[in-house]
Amino acid sequence: MEIIPPEILSVICGYLSPLDVANVSRACHKFYQVAWKSEYVWHQIALRLELTNPMGKPWMTIVRDGRYRFLPRPEVPISPDGKTVTFPSTTSYTVLVHPSIRSGVWRATFQFDVLENAMDIAIGWTSVKTLPGNYLGNDATSIDWNAGGSVYGDSASSHTCSRWTTGDEVAIELDMNVHKARLLKNGKPVGTVTFPDSWHECWFGACGHYKDLVCHLCSLREI
Repeated sequence: MEIIPPEILSVICGYLSPLDVANVSRACHKFYQVAWKSEYVWHQIALRLELTNPMGKPWMTIVRDGRYRFLPRPEVPISPDGKTVTFPSTTSYTVLVHPSIRSGVWRATFQFDVLENAMDIAIGWTSVKTLPGNYLGNDATSIDWNAGGSVYGDSASSHTCSRWTTGDEVAIELDMNVHKARLLKNGKPVGTVTFPDSWHECWFGACGHYKDLVCHLCSLREI
């Protein structure tokens, strides 16, 4: 590393994944100085991941937060950072979250700004990337937890859980190792749901059909 000019090393580091940069930086102080603390490296990683920075935030922050976002769909307005969706009408919509989950334990946290009918607003997950015709939980490939406290879909049909409302942070924690989900309200567990072992890849999602209903994707992180 000593014989490689810093500017060349920075370019090379820009082709690594964020996880690779983090892991090597923990083991090598020199790499930590050259890569982890370099705005140039994080800028190069962000460009490769096609992330933008309209607010001028540190590029490390953009890479960290930009890895999770709502997947775009033409009918539904999504904020430039991909973290907020505004449902446009009384048509039922589901918006999925990127990236998908294949292993480990991951928690997605959501918050709704407006709730007009608790039964018709939900969060959930699906084993297929194809958007459902209606809500998650209305078929054998997905499960949802609505604000009225019901959990629908597959073997979870009609399971009762905690209600939630405007301002609550509601989360789903998927354990892909044992195919079990924990449901959380404001950080506290309120229920568990099992899902089929055949679901090897899952996408989180949010559902609604009220005009100007707003849903925030607060976080997506590995536990």
